[in-house]
Amino acid sequence: MTKLPLLSRLTRSNHEGEVDPRSVVTTAAIAAAWCIVMGLVIIVVPVLLAWAFSSGPAAAFAEALRSTGHIWMAAHHVPVILAGVNVSVLPLGLLVLPVTLLYLAGRWAARAATPTSTADVLVLALSTAGAYALFNVIVNAWVATSSVSSAWWKVLITTGLVGFVTVGMAIAREQKLSLKDRVDARVQLIAKAASIGVVAILALSSLLAAVALGFHLDEVSGSFTLLGTGVVGGLLLTIISLLYLPNIAVWSASFALGPGFLMGTGTQVAASTTQTGALPVFPLVPAIPANGTPPLAAAAVLLIPLVAAMVMGWFVARRTSHDSAEASAGWGAVAGVVAGVALAILAGISGGSLGSGRLSQVGPQVIPVAFFAIFTFGVVASASAWVVAQQRQRTAD
Repeated sequence: MTKLPLLSRLTRSNHEGEVDPRSVVTTAAIAAAWCIVMGLVIIVVPVLLAWAFSSGPAAAFAEALRSTGHIWMAAHHVPVILAGVNVSVLPLGLLVLPVTLLYLAGRWAARAATPTSTADVLVLALSTAGAYALFNVIVNAWVATSSVSSAWWKVLITTGLVGFVTVGMAIAREQKLSLKDRVDARVQLIAKAASIGVVAILALSSLLAAVALGFHLDEVSGSFTLLGTGVVGGLLLTIISLLYLPNIAVWSASFALGPGFLMGTGTQVAASTTQTGALPVFPLVPAIPANGTPPLAAAAVLLIPLVAAMVMGWFVARRTSHDSAEASAGWGAVAGVVAGVALAILAGISGGSLGSGRLSQVGPQVIPVAFFAIFTFGVVASASAWVVAQQRQRTAD
């Protein structure tokens, strides 16, 4: 049984050592509050460290504390409004913090409230997510200023959604509620195949980005010098860069698919051509290709989505060994469409706005990514599944 700070002490037991169930409302409130408090405590450490080593006035201490709340909102991918400008290109890596805390709290909530049915699990998950969203709205109101804030309704919806999905999964896991007996086998197949396709293209695209950065290590290190970060600032900038790596993986996947991504309005970064203006100084920016038409060898990156789709088709064919080749191809096509939609969603949340004017559009565009991903994954996964199934049938004969 996982022991959590404070939460484990709040789990009541009777004289026989058995857990004494708490009410759903009490459990939800405790779990939600614990997540937020722990999250703010974890974030405030590097924030105060940066403040302590900065040359700012002592009055900036209060602003440092408020920035902790803003970072916590950004961790849920809630857009931040800076001086009236919407900033929504937020690091996807920050999601790990609230998701981890919510998962741990969800498992504690399952032990504390002891739900006995699927309906009980749903009520507990909704209650915890609701309390979590409301508490976050309160935190957002407390840290908001005239220059930095987040829309309360976006905080409510986003944190509530993240809370419900994560806590629901945690409670189901703790109560050993399996979806295998509740979801059709074909739906499970499609979900697994689509997940394999998305993971494959993101993994290969991450390798592509790593190679691009490796060829520009001098520029990467030079960005730290240009920003004059110092030791502590350099460490924090490194952490921020690492948190943006999931975004870069999605952008690289869009690059490999064909549509690429934007680095501002009127720009394009794609395998066919790169046209950008002046780029901000940041350690990950040197991975962007230079302006102009890349050499013909660069077209090799277009193989990445093809390989991912082929792996997906192979998986479908292996799991539909009793079906005809045509049926396997059909399920491969469906899985490809689902994978394409999932990648388009990731493209949408990985990009956004970094400011006003030219930087109002940064990252992949959802519709082009959706079109290329659905077409590529659907066609290639279907063909791959058909070929593997045909080979299987010939071998059996």
